[in-house]
Amino acid sequence: MLLLISKFVNSQATAITAFVPLALDIGVEPGVVVAFAAACYGYYILPTYPSDLATIQFDRSGTTRIGKFVINHSFILPGLIGVSSSCVAGYFLVLAAGYL
Repeated sequence: MLLLISKFVNSQATAITAFVPLALDIGVEPGVVVAFAAACYGYYILPTYPSDLATIQFDRSGTTRIGKFVINHSFILPGLIGVSSSCVAGYFLVLAAGYL
């Protein structure tokens, strides 16, 4: 949910402000909330962020592009890998620290 909401509102802080209290109210462990805080970065899903658009415009090699579909672009795979690995690493760090 954090990932999608942060993209729709284009704000990581708003996504966290809206969903952390909700997650805690429904009984999600605080350690899990902290571990998955990296999921609030969803800017890369749609290429609407100015730095993404500038990168596509400046790249003359053609490797940075928007595909036939809006979500088919050069930033989606690195973004998914980064957010997924950050959430997994956060989970293991919280687990190792004893918060779960």
